[in-house]
Amino acid sequence: MRTWRSRGLRLQFLPAYSPELNRLEILWRFLKHYWLTPATYQTLDTLRERLDYIVKHIGTKYTVTFG
Repeated sequence: MRTWRSRGLRLQFLPAYSPELNRLEILWRFLKHYWLTPATYQTLDTLRERLDYIVKHIGTKYTVTFG
């Protein structure tokens, strides 16, 4: 660790499970709780279509603030 410090590197320890720090977890939460409705899950095709639509429109119609 001294070698790392001498090179300006440091370790940042995170909790074992910290979804609030994981951007994919935050995105998944928005998908599950805000952007997907129960009707979306009726068939695999409707789920795929909706997910495809959301992914294509992230940044315009769908935004997430990681803050």
